[in-house]
Amino acid sequence: MPNQAGRGSVNRLRHLALGSELAGGVLVPVLIGLWLDRRFDSSPTYVLIGTFLGLAAATASLIRVVKLRSNG
Repeated sequence: MPNQAGRGSVNRLRHLALGSELAGGVLVPVLIGLWLDRRFDSSPTYVLIGTFLGLAAATASLIRVVKLRSNG
């Protein structure tokens, strides 16, 4: 049974890493957009650009993970 317990821990860590990657991939560009909007007084231009870039990066990351898992 130790193998199954070990696999559960590995799966939890993989899910945690994926969640962190997705959250960071969206959050960082949004925060940069907020900073740029404040700096150039252009709200909400850069935050919207950051949001869309972050969502695109998160989607690409999710597709990459799904392809890796489906291949083995």
